[in-house]
Amino acid sequence: MSCATLPYPSPAGAGSCTGSQDRMRPLSSAAGLVQLVFAASRAFRQAYREAARRRRTRQALAELSPRMLRDIGVTPAEARKEASMPWWAI
Repeated sequence: MSCATLPYPSPAGAGSCTGSQDRMRPLSSAAGLVQLVFAASRAFRQAYREAARRRRTRQALAELSPRMLRDIGVTPAEARKEASMPWWAI
């Protein structure tokens, strides 16, 4: 493998390779890609958790009795409207 294709810097004094900065670019691009994938994964998990929380909350609201709804200041019509919304609706 020639020095120009090494994805890591060569050990000190090993041959006459120069320009280790150029050899580091593929590794740093890969590291940036990994960070991007992790950030996207984290954002997806957070969005999924939020959607699941909304679904559970709406399901619980649909199961409340009219007396319980009055206690929290929500009319049965408002509760039905909110409970009928899809999980992706905010």
